[in-house]
Amino acid sequence: MNRAPSDIHSLITDLLGAGQSFAVVTVLHSTGSAPRRDGTKAIVCADGTLLGTVGGGMLESRAIQVAIERLKTGGATLVELRFGGSDAAENLPVCGGKMVLLIDPEPGRSTAAYAAAATAMRARRTGTLVTRFADGQADVEWTDGRAEIPAAEHTLVEHLLPPPRLVIVGGGHVGQALARCAHGAGFELVIIEDRPEFARAELFPESADIRAGNFATTLRDLPIDAQTFIAIVSRGHLTDAAALDACIGRQAAYVGMMGSRRKVALLRQAMLAAGKATEAQWQSVHAPIGLDIGAETPDEIAVSIVAQMIAVRRKEAP
Repeated sequence: MNRAPSDIHSLITDLLGAGQSFAVVTVLHSTGSAPRRDGTKAIVCADGTLLGTVGGGMLESRAIQVAIERLKTGGATLVELRFGGSDAAENLPVCGGKMVLLIDPEPGRSTAAYAAAATAMRARRTGTLVTRFADGQADVEWTDGRAEIPAAEHTLVEHLLPPPRLVIVGGGHVGQALARCAHGAGFELVIIEDRPEFARAELFPESADIRAGNFATTLRDLPIDAQTFIAIVSRGHLTDAAALDACIGRQAAYVGMMGSRRKVALLRQAMLAAGKATEAQWQSVHAPIGLDIGAETPDEIAVSIVAQMIAVRRKEAP
């Protein structure tokens, strides 16, 4: 079993509450072409079950081995992993990076901090998680808001943001495919659909928040923050236009609309002429939505959209 938890802090809190024995593996520091960034976490259970990942491969296997040993002996430790193999024919990572992992077999010491982080993420509040290692012991502390913590050896400061939330406007074939793809990429889902037959729970991932009603009205009533992504993929240009009018210029990290270049051009002209958007606001809209990969089927279109949203999220959008 190896599932990527949507919020690792909630999972840690749940496992601690259930009295389970496990170790938390945290990427304390990474350099070069390391597979995961600082702050990435995974859980290793006493039987070797891995929940999440800190990079995979042989070196992750080493981390699992050390975690199992520490669950027996106690005491946190650091493991340095180097990706510096010199021969591609050898069974060694050759990407050239380095990771320092903190393996903590006693996460119960930091129950309050993990619980506070989980609560803040569910409430879509920011905060700062500080992880320190010294003398064979790991300590984690939580502070609401963005706290400025001085850099120190073996100390990780994480400024945590709420998980990305994707609002899908339209529950048709593309909307359903997009929900499946985005769910796998770690997005929380809100589905808006005005047709009852396309607003059924069984059409979407179990965790999706499905809201049946008028597109524009529901969007205007929906809180939108800097971690909110909006994909407008409804059944036609009139509903798309109404939805775009309800969200353009708001704080969303991403707004995209499906449609041909002609449709997009006509809608742009109409909205600018009516004063419903400025040129700068329009330029922030991804329309036609998705990366240009020649997508045709709903699932291919979904992949192109999710790829573009990931690029925006990682600040590398083309």
